[in-house]
Amino acid sequence: MSHPILQLGNVQNWTLLYSETLNAEETFAGRGFRPIPARLIPLQIEHRILIVGTASNKGIRSTWNTGGWITPLIAWGGNNNTMDADLGSWRIPLNKQRLILLPDIAPNYKLRFSTPSWMQQMSVTIYQYSGPEDDSTELLIGQLQTQLDRIEGQISPN
Repeated sequence: MSHPILQLGNVQNWTLLYSETLNAEETFAGRGFRPIPARLIPLQIEHRILIVGTASNKGIRSTWNTGGWITPLIAWGGNNNTMDADLGSWRIPLNKQRLILLPDIAPNYKLRFSTPSWMQQMSVTIYQYSGPEDDSTELLIGQLQTQLDRIEGQISPN
């Protein structure tokens, strides 16, 4: 089974894709809020490795630990590719980041971000990994080829 070999620790391999602060709408003369609606991120994501972070300090309680959910969407053949299929959601911890590995099944993705209904404000930041994506199987094949070349060189005189 192959495994990706990534250079996640190199800051130059990450690109900021999206950053926005979302605010709940005040209602009832300042005595309540309408929940922050789910937001379709206005980008087509072309790489499958993301870091999604949330941040808020407005009206939060110490028992709250969810900043939101990120849901990848892909277009599929229904209605001439105008329908999106939901690939499930990842919970993003409040005031933290989460590494997201999207399945390698589509050339690009859309993302939807939603936040708990009680949040008054939420900042969301998305980084995309743009560094090398080596595969452990490809590396092993390369090592085997090198060893075979060495053995062939020992067996057949030039």
